[in-house]
Amino acid sequence: MQPTSRFARGVGLETAIALVNFRLRFWVSTSITPRDLGSTGRTRYSGTMTPLSAFGLFAVTAMLITYAFESKSVWYILGFAFACALGSIYGFLQGAWPFGLVEAVWSGVAARRWWLARLAGRSSN
Repeated sequence: MQPTSRFARGVGLETAIALVNFRLRFWVSTSITPRDLGSTGRTRYSGTMTPLSAFGLFAVTAMLITYAFESKSVWYILGFAFACALGSIYGFLQGAWPFGLVEAVWSGVAARRWWLARLAGRSSN
């Protein structure tokens, strides 16, 4: 099947996909430069974790752990809200603003759940 797009026919579908991928990556992160691209048009993988990736891993791991223990204490709910806030910060720093926005909303929802659970705990004592 032949590509129907004039752009894709002129440069080849694989080249077009690589170019779009490069432009998206370059737009999201200015750390990727044309010098970083090899002959395949893909970025070279150094095998090391960046500080931003480590921060994101910490935030998501904290979310998972605190969510798993929410039934144990209301403080885990607050921890989940804090971890969601960290995930939101990571999303915005990484350039994935929709992820950052959704995590900010989840942080607010979890903080409200913590507040209501705390009030319910006080009234039952």
